[in-house]
Amino acid sequence: MMYTGVTGPIIITDTGKGTKITIERKGYTDTCVWSPYGNEDQGYDKFICVEPICGSAKVVAPVGKFKETAYMMRVSCEKL
Repeated sequence: MMYTGVTGPIIITDTGKGTKITIERKGYTDTCVWSPYGNEDQGYDKFICVEPICGSAKVVAPVGKFKETAYMMRVSCEKL
């Protein structure tokens, strides 16, 4: 699932494990959240993926040139 215009930190509270994960990022305003749900070989029940992306903005690079982008992501985890 893609979320557009995400400006604040992303907080994931896992009451089963008693942890709170905070993801702070700069550079991209869209966020993709996914998991390999249903795929036991990929450990679908052990993780989710949260990625900063540039999904809603049109990015154009002239022929023979490149578009440079940068982002920062900081992840912290604490016990509840």
